[in-house]
Amino acid sequence: MKDKKFSPLTIVCVIIGICWIVSIVGIGYFISHPEIIGHWFSRLISGFK
Repeated sequence: MKDKKFSPLTIVCVIIGICWIVSIVGIGYFISHPEIIGHWFSRLISGFK
């Protein structure tokens, strides 16, 4: 089993890394496009009513 390329720990690290990158890109995108936050916020609020 020495030729196993992906251990569970490696997979977890990759998933965490992808989530981290996506969250940073998403935050940066929302900061540069504040009207999108307002649009989604109003949709969320109207969705909960």
